[in-house]
Amino acid sequence: MFYEVGFASAVGKPIIFIAEKRKVLPFDVSGFRVLFYENSIRGKKDFEDGLRKNIDSILSEWKT
Repeated sequence: MFYEVGFASAVGKPIIFIAEKRKVLPFDVSGFRVLFYENSIRGKKDFEDGLRKNIDSILSEWKT
């Protein structure tokens, strides 16, 4: 996975990490967008909303 992240970063593509809410992430991904999810019905809705907001944000950054 980190090969793909490195490649995407090198060519300037946006990256969104997705991780379970209670996971501790490696220190070297702290500069990237991270979308946490909770494995529940409410968590699904929150995840969908968060993903939509992240994608909208990325698209608006690319337009400028």
